[in-house]
Amino acid sequence: MAQEWRTLGADWVGGCCRIGPEHIRLIRETVFG
Repeated sequence: MAQEWRTLGADWVGGCCRIGPEHIRLIRETVFG
């Protein structure tokens, strides 16, 4: 379970680095309103 979360976290961070800060802000606004 912990290993899965670590992998998921790494994928998420890698994705954020790839898409860039503006896209992150858009996602955050979408998720958190």
